[in-house]
Amino acid sequence: MKKILFSTLFAAVLSIQAGYAGTGVQHEVRVSAVASHTSIPRNRQIILKVRITWVNTRDTVSVADVSDPLLTNFAITGTAAANRAEAVPGGTRQVRETEYILEPQGLGMGYIEPISVAYTVSPGQDTVCVHTRRFGISITDAVAEPAGHAFPWMPVFAGIAAAAAALLIVSRRTARAKVSTEPDPCIPEEEALARAKKLMGPDRGNPTETLTSLVRLFRTYLNQEFGITAPEATSPQLISGLEQAGAEASFIHQLSDVFSRAHTVAFSGGKARPADADTAYSVMEAFLQKRLSEKRAAQTAGLKKVHGIGGLFTRFSRRGT
Repeated sequence: MKKILFSTLFAAVLSIQAGYAGTGVQHEVRVSAVASHTSIPRNRQIILKVRITWVNTRDTVSVADVSDPLLTNFAITGTAAANRAEAVPGGTRQVRETEYILEPQGLGMGYIEPISVAYTVSPGQDTVCVHTRRFGISITDAVAEPAGHAFPWMPVFAGIAAAAAALLIVSRRTARAKVSTEPDPCIPEEEALARAKKLMGPDRGNPTETLTSLVRLFRTYLNQEFGITAPEATSPQLISGLEQAGAEASFIHQLSDVFSRAHTVAFSGGKARPADADTAYSVMEAFLQKRLSEKRAAQTAGLKKVHGIGGLFTRFSRRGT
């Protein structure tokens, strides 16, 4: 089983402490080699870390550069190096680290040969060498590559497919929610009621403007709903059209008063009273609400509308009759 933490295979350390007459100089040099695994499949890599440290005073120790390690059945495929200095009592600790990525070359055993470090101690001392010992790593059969390595584009395709599926599900749910929550398409009565209510809102104009706008709105509704050419018709023509359509007498009488008052204001230059606009709105609202109620009742009962206004507003006949 692959180990995540580095395991020390062998760290041969030579520590030398020496004193020199009249100088009091002391030093210590260490070298270690640590590998990430003791056994590795043929198609995997290991990490080898080489660390050299030394402590001295007055810069008395000089360490030579270290060559790359000699390897058997391994090849170096990458390296990294770092140097740092740490203050310690009486001197400085120097740390030199090198990391190697090793790739197996065949089955069996692979070896990392001893790593040697040469250094000298001043003044006038001979070169000294410290080194690790040789150690081996077992190289086993290759393991199966994950699907992502064999088919590098498969995760991408899988991600795209998953995203598309999620988008489709969300869009369908949104569509269902929209169908279930959205109101029915606006019918003429609802639209006319909404506009009339807005005209009577807090920011409405003066009574004359409000009355004129309400009557114009109702003329447009009559034209769209019953084909009465209301925008061009005179007030008597409007009343006549409503009578022919079968509107209730009480509504005809009230609407006649509204149209007559609006006509007088428009052509006499007079001003409407607030009550004129309130009356016009009340009559129109009652007319539209009654019409809307009849339509909804017909839809619930499964009845079919016949053109014209019968009874109060609409004649209905059973389907298939």
